[in-house]
Amino acid sequence: MSRAYVGQCEFCGDGLLRLMACDQCGTIVAMCDECELIWLHVDEVADDPSIESSSAFPKCPACRAKQAGWSELDDDEIAEYEMEQFVAGRSD
Repeated sequence: MSRAYVGQCEFCGDGLLRLMACDQCGTIVAMCDECELIWLHVDEVADDPSIESSSAFPKCPACRAKQAGWSELDDDEIAEYEMEQFVAGRSD
């Protein structure tokens, strides 16, 4: 199954930025699948992957839940939330 990503993480250099939703508040963020840094503004990190992150797993930068649960958006959710424009590619 291929998974969408926004870009490569400029901080760890190994991870890809995945579209994730906070299980507490529903906010969509970009999260590195390696170092788990979180960017609240997907559009900004898609344009400039070197910008400072907003938070780190598991804390949600929107609702400030300290132990937020996270779900990766699937293709249907990416379309539903109109996030296709931020998808830079796909990987396994």
